[in-house]
Amino acid sequence: MSDGLLPEREPPEPSRRVRADALERAEQAWRMRTAGLSWSEVATRLGYSDRSNVIRLVREVFEELPEPDRTELRSLWRDRLERVWRQGMIDAHQQRPGAITALVRIAEAAMRLDGLNAPAEVVVHAPTEQELEAWVALVLDTGAPVLEEGDIFGA
Repeated sequence: MSDGLLPEREPPEPSRRVRADALERAEQAWRMRTAGLSWSEVATRLGYSDRSNVIRLVREVFEELPEPDRTELRSLWRDRLERVWRQGMIDAHQQRPGAITALVRIAEAAMRLDGLNAPAEVVVHAPTEQELEAWVALVLDTGAPVLEEGDIFGA
């Protein structure tokens, strides 16, 4: 994981007989994808013109597409965010422009990764007319000053 990737996983057995060179490239693509590379990155590294070609190759050879393990991927991104956070703190101490903004964005990404920014439960209460009238009466009974309504037209 020194290059910031996940451990590679071995591909399954091919679903049918394929040429040796196609099998080798499909296996490389499988390993790269399970190591956390995007399909576009895999295509670039293997010399394909775009992601759809490498996806087609892997699907034809193995009849399935690999996905990185979510737990490992979450751990990888947590490590990446921690490294970037440390650099952001250095930049902030050196008072570099944009360092605080970068730190806020890193913190937001880390919170999303761990689900810490989940929405809070909001309870909405719509009072009945009787409840509203009772509340108004209570406010008036407490001796709250009656304010004169202002003239918005200045007449």
